[in-house]
Amino acid sequence: MGDVPFVHWHHYEKTHIKAYIERYGDPQGIAGRVLNNLLDLLPIARDSILLPLSSYSLKVVEKYVGFKRTQTEYGGDWSMAKYIEATETQDEAARQQLMDKILLYNKEDLAATWAVFEWLRSQG
Repeated sequence: MGDVPFVHWHHYEKTHIKAYIERYGDPQGIAGRVLNNLLDLLPIARDSILLPLSSYSLKVVEKYVGFKRTQTEYGGDWSMAKYIEATETQDEAARQQLMDKILLYNKEDLAATWAVFEWLRSQG
């Protein structure tokens, strides 16, 4: 089996995979393999290039490299709040609309991470 790198931004993925392993174990070693193949772009960006930005948050860096989101509201806290709202509503159409917004946010997060990755590669 090949080991595919999982490109991500900051510690969120690593923290949650470790918590998953602690809670459920990892009898087949799959979560451990994913954990070992995480590639965190944040330290790579921070250590390789100096940017004239207030922070190295993905939401800040993505704008600098030209990535544009389609939603005006987004973010980790926003998506958790929308998820809670979706689970608490009895209106199936409203629930689906909220879930679609969360999915779009996640899709754009992946696209933003990839855009920053490609930009970093283009800088040499």
